[in-house]
Amino acid sequence: MQRGGLRFGDVLVTRTIGALEEAGPLDDAEALRAAALATPGREGRIVERARLLARRIGLDKDLARLRQGLPLVAFAAAVVVVLLTWSLLRAVIGEGRSINAITAFASVLGLHLASLALWLVALPWAAASARSDGRLSGALGRIALWLTAHWPVLGGRNGPELMKAGVELLRRERLLPWAFGFMSHAIWTLAFALLLPVLFWVFAFSAYRLSWETTILPSEFFASFVRLTGWLPAALGLPTMDAQALRAAGGPDADHRLWAWWLMGCTFAYGLLPRLALTLLCWAVWRLRSEALRLDTAEPYFRKLLNRFDALNTSRVVDAEQAPQLDEAARRTPATHDRAGPLVLVGFELPAELPWPPDGLSAQGHVSRRISGTGDERRAVLDLLAGARAGKILFVCNGATSPDRGTARFMREATVHVGAAALLLVDAGGARGVNLPQWTAWLKTAALDATEVFTKVADANAWGERAING
Repeated sequence: MQRGGLRFGDVLVTRTIGALEEAGPLDDAEALRAAALATPGREGRIVERARLLARRIGLDKDLARLRQGLPLVAFAAAVVVVLLTWSLLRAVIGEGRSINAITAFASVLGLHLASLALWLVALPWAAASARSDGRLSGALGRIALWLTAHWPVLGGRNGPELMKAGVELLRRERLLPWAFGFMSHAIWTLAFALLLPVLFWVFAFSAYRLSWETTILPSEFFASFVRLTGWLPAALGLPTMDAQALRAAGGPDADHRLWAWWLMGCTFAYGLLPRLALTLLCWAVWRLRSEALRLDTAEPYFRKLLNRFDALNTSRVVDAEQAPQLDEAARRTPATHDRAGPLVLVGFELPAELPWPPDGLSAQGHVSRRISGTGDERRAVLDLLAGARAGKILFVCNGATSPDRGTARFMREATVHVGAAALLLVDAGGARGVNLPQWTAWLKTAALDATEVFTKVADANAWGERAING
């Protein structure tokens, strides 16, 4: 959180997860419990759950890829603007050709001034209305974002969903004109920064001359236009046309260098400077307002999540007879998930004829539970782990059976609450015996390869003793 609000990236991820869950809820049992433990605040829990789910489905990587790809697309857009401007300029500037002042001015700055006027006209309505889609305020930025999001190399698999959720969030918070405006103005700023050296190169190595060629307009019209547009560049200290140069403009004594400086000065004063100023303005407004974002917890989606968090808190109250008998020091230990703390033994889906604990497995001083795998039993164990501040957990499973997704889900949910986990595969007396290679490969596939595996009770006892002693 920053300045009492949520970061834009966190809200965007949360909104995107919500949009993805419209097609069907994600498997979030593990993320829900971890978020409930990690963050006490209501908004913070929702955001933390979204972070965990985003990490699991790769949404966080897609967002990072989108952020990295957007500047590349913006640079490419700036190059396209320069090439378009240059193609228009080549129509009036060329080796040995004459130049019409207004046509040259319009070729360099016409498209820029038209788009800038459109943005300024659309800004008041777009900034005040939560219904604005931003199509008229920052169209160039919106195009760049669309290309980035829909290009799999840059936007990733979830790029379109991130863009859709982002645009909706910007619209809701009335940030669309400032966000798209920032991108558009930044592209134009970069374009003019590239265009000015191009103009300098052309005027330095091309022969040209000025002409007042016209059919119905007097030459004074062109002189007035050049005088008016040259005022701001002159005020900034740039070379421009003076009265004497204007009088000689159409004659053989015309100073063509001043005309080149006039056009480059206008490009700098009316192109680069206003776009740079507006880029900084949009960035400042964006920073100020994007640091005070909140989640509307009254929305049905968020209300449902908060109800699930509340139900989770309620389910942690267990009977006194079932609560683990831990000393006061263990009860006061915060959930730092280090290796110090009690060891919890969990027998999972063991055959009914197998005694608990298995022969030779020491359960003295440990918290011990045996479950058949029902939903209520799993939740009870997870609630126990959440309250016990356990250091390690030892799962005991039948090594002759084949592991399944239910086992993986339970183990992942349980290991969130401990510092380390191990698996003891016992031989229930079947003909197959312990299938260690199958379980080892399954652990790796299920992203549980950090779990230590034992087939001997003595090794599991030694591992458990280390949990008690440190």
